Amino acid sequence: VTGGCRRNLAHELRKLREQAGLTSTQAAKQTSIGQSQITHLELCQVKYPKPEHVLKLLKAYGVTDRLQLETILSWAEQTKVKAYFQKYTDLTPHYEMYLGLEEEAQVLRDYQPLIIPGLLQTEAYTRALIHGRIRNASEAFVNDRVEIRAARQRRLLDGDDPLRKLKVIIAEEAFLRPIGGRDVMIELLERLKKMNSHPVVELFVVPLSNGVQALAAPFCVITFWHELDPEAVYLETPVGELFVEDRPGVQAYETVFEELVDNAV
Repeated sequence: VTGGCRRNLAHELRKLREQAGLTSTQAAKQTSIGQSQITHLELCQVKYPKPEHVLKLLKAYGVTDRLQLETILSWAEQTKVKAYFQKYTDLTPHYEMYLGLEEEAQVLRDYQPLIIPGLLQTEAYTRALIHGRIRNASEAFVNDRVEIRAARQRRLLDGDDPLRKLKVIIAEEAFLRPIGGRDVMIELLERLKKMNSHPVVELFVVPLSNGVQALAAPFCVITFWHELDPEAVYLETPVGELFVEDRPGVQAYETVFEELVDNAV
């Protein structure tokens, strides 16, 4: 939740500043808030934005509508509320951000060419995957990641306010890779069979015969409930997690996703 609120706040502050015809330097002069602080706010890089700074900026941008003021200020306040995953250590800032955004998602469109997506994994598969990826991972680290993944599954698929839709595309290669061994994969396939009839889940497989489309790197398109919140794409890369938030970039990934669906079974 906190990640989503920070992101909403960042987008809205930048939009309002631009609508007011001000540069960040001009906004800094009008509010006595550092120009770098304003830039960091707009880039979603301030973990706990100060409501008093936000209010100063909103006044400088000419915002007078009470409901709009209250909504934007509430986003700043909500960043102080601890999310369920913040008790865990060693989360990268981008992954922590993703978990916050995932909490506020209406629809997730997830493509995985090499592994089964986290929201559909079994505990044994998750453990085997983490041990395989991080050779020296401590048992405490692995347990934390297993707990986070289980919490995500409960909240997003079977909680009081689940996703409206989880659309998952998996390349056939992911099923041919025996992570954890035969018994782990059999249990995983049983779970996938069960999840395929879940009311929230749509599951697609891209067969090896359609290999060109399946060469795309893994990504997840996030669509939010809040109308002010534009879609985003989350990417896991060898050098860390990234986000794509500009509309042309998001649309490009949406097109790739639909092409993969068209070539899936």
